[in-house]
Amino acid sequence: MKIRSTMLGRSIWVISIGVILLSLAGNILWKDREVRDKAGAPNLVGMTPRRVGQPASRPSRLPGRSALTVLDSSPPGDARGSSFSWLIDKAKLDPHGALEYLDSLSDKQQRAETIAHITIGWAETDPTTCYEWVWSLGDFNEKSAGLVQFANTLSNLGRIDELIPFIERTPKGESRDDMMVFSMAGILKVDFEQGIRMIDGVSGKGALTAIGRTMATYLVAERSMGEATTIVGDLEHGAFRESLNASLVKEYISSSPEEGLRWFLANPLYSSDGKRQALSSVAAAFVSTSPQDGLSIGKSLADDFQKRFFSEKIGSGWVVADAGGAQAWMMQELIEGRYVENKFAINGIVSESLRIDNTGIFEIIDQVKNESVKRDLTRSAAIALAEFNPALAMEKLPDGLEPNSNADTRAVSEVMSQWLARDPLAATSWAAEMDRGRLRDAAVERVVEDIIRIDADVDAARKWVETISDSQVRLGLLKKLESLAD
Repeated sequence: MKIRSTMLGRSIWVISIGVILLSLAGNILWKDREVRDKAGAPNLVGMTPRRVGQPASRPSRLPGRSALTVLDSSPPGDARGSSFSWLIDKAKLDPHGALEYLDSLSDKQQRAETIAHITIGWAETDPTTCYEWVWSLGDFNEKSAGLVQFANTLSNLGRIDELIPFIERTPKGESRDDMMVFSMAGILKVDFEQGIRMIDGVSGKGALTAIGRTMATYLVAERSMGEATTIVGDLEHGAFRESLNASLVKEYISSSPEEGLRWFLANPLYSSDGKRQALSSVAAAFVSTSPQDGLSIGKSLADDFQKRFFSEKIGSGWVVADAGGAQAWMMQELIEGRYVENKFAINGIVSESLRIDNTGIFEIIDQVKNESVKRDLTRSAAIALAEFNPALAMEKLPDGLEPNSNADTRAVSEVMSQWLARDPLAATSWAAEMDRGRLRDAAVERVVEDIIRIDADVDAARKWVETISDSQVRLGLLKKLESLAD
């Protein structure tokens, strides 16, 4: 990706054109430029702005050169302000005539505003000559901003049929991308199929994302959900379809979280990451309206991954929004014996609560009367806590860990893995002091894996393996070490 060295000048242009485009807030020029305008430019060799075309109207009488000197050299004040205001008025009424004075401006912001007003007026009266003049501008930032203003002007006038040939005439690259972004809403209303075809000419990821938002707004407002599903399905898989899908979820969510979820379930075209992002957006919408409604609907999801991910996201998001409310709901569900059916949401609440307070959630769990549920929750909380405080997590594992419990063994193994990553000396010291048995074996397996992966020290790993009590596990690891030694 090429990066321009004149970022300061470019920023001034973005700010200035933003003032002119009063109806369009946002960035004018995208940061992720990958293709620069190259071949295909109009043949304007030797042509200066004042020699392009003819004036659209008779120029008004021009002031003396002293006014231009004031513009260029005087400090800010009334003289400079009134002279520049005169030039802006001139650009609005007689854009071609204002060209004579453009070269006298050295201030980038003043040049930007003048070029914008020249383009607005000239594009309306003589778009062909205006486009050629904008293209002839030597400064890249001036040309890019001018092309954006040109496209925006014709689009706002509803002259889409005139605008499209100019966009297609512009070489692929950031200038064409910008023109597409600022005119796509108008193009879709006039000729939707043409707008779809023109997307192939967009090269920048930022522009594709912006156009995806525009198209999503159009589809939700003008087409049925079934039609939108068909349109998305006909698109080639890639960045634009993913962007459009993500934007459509947000558009439907703006109507209601239920609509957002309905769109997601009706559209099987998401990538794995796209599914997570979409479900996260829907879950966040339910958190802001009614978390309990979201959890109730989430139970009906047929896909196990979607059900778990969605419920956990609502649970964790609920804690961020209202920790007291989320924990009170959790306790009520536990008291009434609905742990199993709400397990995913409760896990989300527990995990997020631990980020706020490492120990508070354990005090809440201790109030649970059902010993089996309490033990399961304590294990889950300890495993979640291990992500950022593994030493404390090992202490918080349930009392009386059972060697024959697969759940307890797995919990020790997962916490040890996190502890080794953060503090291997403390973790190995704790493992060395454990009583021999299955739980210690699980911890030692993690130690051995860590030694092999990090240090590649077969001898040190073998010494640990020899302390494992389970003969099958011990022999299996010794064979693995022998193969590594060879």
